[in-house]
Amino acid sequence: MISVKTLSTLELFEGLSEEDLKKIASLSSEVSFPAQTSIFPRKNAEHILLVLKGTVGLTVHASPLAEPVTISVLKTPGQVFGFASVLGPAHHNSSAWP
Repeated sequence: MISVKTLSTLELFEGLSEEDLKKIASLSSEVSFPAQTSIFPRKNAEHILLVLKGTVGLTVHASPLAEPVTISVLKTPGQVFGFASVLGPAHHNSSAWP
Protein backbone atom coordinates (compact mmCIF):
# COMPACT_ATOMS: atom_id res chain seq x y z
CA MET A 1 0.00 0.00 0.00
CA ILE A 2 1.25 3.49 -0.80
CA SER A 3 1.30 5.65 2.32
CA VAL A 4 -1.05 8.57 2.85
CA LYS A 5 2.04 10.70 3.46
CA THR A 6 3.45 9.81 0.02
CA LEU A 7 0.13 10.42 -1.74
CA SER A 8 -0.25 13.79 -0.01
CA THR A 9 3.05 15.01 -1.54
CA LEU A 10 1.88 14.39 -5.12
CA GLU A 11 0.24 17.16 -7.16
CA LEU A 12 -2.42 14.76 -8.47
CA PHE A 13 -3.86 14.39 -4.97
CA GLU A 14 -3.42 18.01 -3.88
CA GLY A 15 -6.37 19.30 -1.88
CA LEU A 16 -7.81 15.90 -0.99
CA SER A 17 -8.77 15.26 2.59
CA GLU A 18 -6.88 12.75 4.71
CA GLU A 19 -9.98 10.54 4.61
CA ASP A 20 -9.95 10.53 0.80
CA LEU A 21 -6.21 9.84 0.74
CA LYS A 22 -6.74 6.90 3.10
CA LYS A 23 -9.36 5.47 0.73
CA ILE A 24 -7.01 5.80 -2.24
CA ALA A 25 -4.12 4.33 -0.26
CA SER A 26 -6.22 1.33 0.72
CA LEU A 27 -6.77 0.54 -2.98
CA SER A 28 -3.11 0.91 -3.88
CA SER A 29 -0.07 -1.30 -3.93
CA GLU A 30 3.54 -0.35 -4.48
CA VAL A 31 5.52 -2.37 -7.02
CA SER A 32 8.94 -2.03 -8.62
CA PHE A 33 10.08 -3.17 -12.04
CA PRO A 34 13.64 -4.02 -13.08
CA ALA A 35 15.09 -1.84 -15.84
CA GLN A 36 14.07 -2.79 -19.40
CA THR A 37 11.22 -5.02 -18.16
CA SER A 38 7.84 -4.51 -19.79
CA ILE A 39 5.31 -3.15 -17.31
CA PHE A 40 2.26 -4.02 -19.41
CA PRO A 41 3.13 -5.78 -22.64
CA ARG A 42 -0.12 -5.17 -24.55
CA LYS A 43 -2.23 -7.26 -22.21
CA ASN A 44 -5.57 -6.56 -20.55
CA ALA A 45 -5.75 -3.18 -18.86
CA GLU A 46 -6.35 -3.73 -15.17
CA HIS A 47 -4.45 -1.00 -13.31
CA ILE A 48 -3.68 2.68 -13.33
CA LEU A 49 -0.02 3.21 -12.53
CA LEU A 50 1.63 6.11 -10.75
CA VAL A 51 5.31 7.01 -10.98
CA LEU A 52 6.77 7.40 -7.50
CA LYS A 53 10.47 7.14 -8.37
CA GLY A 54 12.51 6.53 -11.50
CA THR A 55 11.66 6.84 -15.18
CA VAL A 56 9.02 5.13 -17.33
CA GLY A 57 9.00 5.13 -21.12
CA LEU A 58 5.73 4.74 -23.03
CA THR A 59 5.47 3.32 -26.55
CA VAL A 60 2.31 3.24 -28.70
CA HIS A 61 1.58 0.28 -30.97
CA ALA A 62 -0.72 1.85 -33.58
CA SER A 63 -1.98 -0.74 -36.06
CA PRO A 64 -1.35 1.31 -39.22
CA LEU A 65 2.33 1.76 -38.30
CA ALA A 66 4.90 -0.93 -38.95
CA GLU A 67 6.97 0.03 -35.89
CA PRO A 68 5.88 1.27 -32.45
CA VAL A 69 6.43 4.94 -31.62
CA THR A 70 7.88 6.18 -28.30
CA ILE A 71 5.62 8.96 -27.19
CA SER A 72 6.69 9.90 -23.70
CA VAL A 73 9.16 9.44 -20.91
CA LEU A 74 7.72 9.98 -17.42
CA LYS A 75 10.18 11.21 -14.80
CA THR A 76 8.17 13.25 -12.32
CA PRO A 77 6.75 11.63 -9.19
CA GLY A 78 2.95 11.66 -9.45
CA GLN A 79 2.71 11.18 -13.21
CA VAL A 80 0.05 8.61 -14.07
CA PHE A 81 -0.23 6.09 -16.93
CA GLY A 82 -2.31 3.06 -17.85
CA PHE A 83 -5.60 4.91 -18.29
CA ALA A 84 -6.98 2.27 -20.65
CA SER A 85 -8.17 0.40 -17.56
CA VAL A 86 -10.54 3.29 -16.80
CA LEU A 87 -11.27 4.82 -20.18
CA GLY A 88 -11.29 1.73 -22.37
CA PRO A 89 -10.65 -0.21 -24.42
CA ALA A 90 -10.02 -2.96 -21.92
CA HIS A 91 -6.52 -3.59 -23.30
CA HIS A 92 -3.40 -1.50 -23.76
CA ASN A 93 -2.35 -0.35 -27.23
CA SER A 94 0.94 0.64 -25.71
CA SER A 95 3.77 -0.72 -23.63
CA ALA A 96 5.71 0.78 -20.77
CA TRP A 97 9.11 0.02 -19.35
CA PRO A 98 11.28 1.39 -16.51
